[in-house]
Amino acid sequence: MAKTIGELIEDRSDFYVVSSSDSVSSACQYMSKRNVGAVAVRDDKGHYCGVFSERDLLNKVVSRDADPHQTWVGDVMSRDLVTARPDESCVVAAERMEEREMRHVLVLDGARYLGMVTQRDLANAFLDEIAKERDLLRGYASSELAD
Repeated sequence: MAKTIGELIEDRSDFYVVSSSDSVSSACQYMSKRNVGAVAVRDDKGHYCGVFSERDLLNKVVSRDADPHQTWVGDVMSRDLVTARPDESCVVAAERMEEREMRHVLVLDGARYLGMVTQRDLANAFLDEIAKERDLLRGYASSELAD
């Protein structure tokens, strides 16, 4: 049975979030200290309004010779949010990410932020499922041969 998004994030306790009014430099330092490539972005009213990623840094700051100390996360973040509910399957989230050509999905329960899932998280979940199915098939084949 395929995992849900909620099952995928249930053991996580760290939420990586920056403010849209943070400088890109500050956001990058935050990300570097936590060894993450993307963070959720919250506006000054507390609403989730985007994702800031290494790709945004490269394509919207570095490649344009913008000053990361004078460039705000809200001006360069990806605004086209892909979201998922915790009860949705990983397959549904992966399809949504593929359709929108996004690498990150914010997990929301209503307006409550529960975490972020990446393409890598989903790939690992799918590989785990395949390994479980392989082991079941091996067990079945071994028991059939023993009979």
